[in-house]
Amino acid sequence: MSVDLVIKNGTIHTSSNSYAADIAIKDGIIVHIGTSATTPSATETIDATGKEILPGLVNQHVHFREPGQTHKEDFEKGSQAAAAGGYTMYMDMPNCTPITNTLERYQDKVALASEKSLIDHNSWAGATDPDEVVKIYNNTGNIGFKIFMHRHPEVEYPYVPELAVYETNRLYNIFDAIAKMDKNIPISIHPSDVPLADELFYRLKAMGADDYSALREGKDGMNMTLGCFEAAFLAHITGLKHLNILHLGFNEITPKPHLDFENRVTLVDLVRKLKSWGWDLHGEAEASTFLQRDSNINWKRRWYTPDHEKLWKALDDEVFDLMLIEHAPQLEEEANKPDVWDAASGLLGAQDFLPLILTEVNNGRLTINKLVKMTSENPAKFLGIYPKKGAIQVGSDADITLVDLNRKSVIDESKTFAKAGWSSFDGYDVIGVPTQTIVRGTVVYDEGEITADPGYGKYVDKNEYFH
Repeated sequence: MSVDLVIKNGTIHTSSNSYAADIAIKDGIIVHIGTSATTPSATETIDATGKEILPGLVNQHVHFREPGQTHKEDFEKGSQAAAAGGYTMYMDMPNCTPITNTLERYQDKVALASEKSLIDHNSWAGATDPDEVVKIYNNTGNIGFKIFMHRHPEVEYPYVPELAVYETNRLYNIFDAIAKMDKNIPISIHPSDVPLADELFYRLKAMGADDYSALREGKDGMNMTLGCFEAAFLAHITGLKHLNILHLGFNEITPKPHLDFENRVTLVDLVRKLKSWGWDLHGEAEASTFLQRDSNINWKRRWYTPDHEKLWKALDDEVFDLMLIEHAPQLEEEANKPDVWDAASGLLGAQDFLPLILTEVNNGRLTINKLVKMTSENPAKFLGIYPKKGAIQVGSDADITLVDLNRKSVIDESKTFAKAGWSSFDGYDVIGVPTQTIVRGTVVYDEGEITADPGYGKYVDKNEYFH
């Protein structure tokens, strides 16, 4: 047998094992894993000596802003940034313009992504109406739904009132409709209790609090914990198996707290408790909260939390199932405002996350196997597409990320592929970088260069991939 590509002399890492082996790829699929003596001949060979071979990372949380907001990001540039960060697939969020909450809008968005994306993709549909949820799921390859429980009392974007579902009866009806189709459909939820959020917002403004700590407490504060319990409870009683709680770490105590709570209960605390009860849910760590090294909170670096050790312990204890830095670009003039209450929240995480977390692998904070579990295997399992995605196995898509774990570098925002052109981690020293990203056997990123065309990325249709 002759194959298209062989990757030789590297070390393969799974969630449970690390071993030296060659990988043979034909027609975009892994067809052989073994010693050099058994590896077939190939048209092309990559020598991975000194490299770590990871299953391609799967990003379940990006905002590529298309359609309607392409001045700040689009599928082409966003997917290039993701590829440069070792990602081989993404799920795009629905708060674009118009929002992706109807069958027609979903189909239009998929067509746009398929035309422009460098890596494989699917899109969350915004769940705002039970009937439309059923239509989208039954008539497309849609994998799952996003529910945004928040809206802002004064600012429309990026909160998008049309997308918000925070009334208990509406949330229950949507969960019930999804559960009646399939209890294994994945749901990602931005939790919030809107009445409490409004109260916190106006209290802080009345106090004259006007820094980024106040912005977090008024938007991503205790309201997130209360909303999380409501969503988890409704998912539990309807039998839904895959509810992903977004933004764990956001509402931890800030360097300069303004609101004094007798007992502060964060998303991390609540998800830990709900898991101890045996409830089915996933926790998605917002890794910027413990990867930002400096406590100087500003428009670029607003998610720092002083209690890094609490978050690392949550990672060790598997309170977190998934981990990333959200990619939600804003332009500087949108995010850097004289009045912080007018500032749009956003991060550009797709390209920077992997070097930052590999640095922590080198620092001994987590193993490379744990990294694979949280960024490749678990996301693919959550989405129902494992082991076609998120695995290095015979029969899996040949989605592979090659890493030089020993290479030192410095994050330089001038080298980002993201359209907004800045980084929260500009100037950070890192040890460990992705060197090549391979999607279905094709090298799409190689040592700082994009090496495939827009539109190479494939729509990951649940009817083909759902496990």
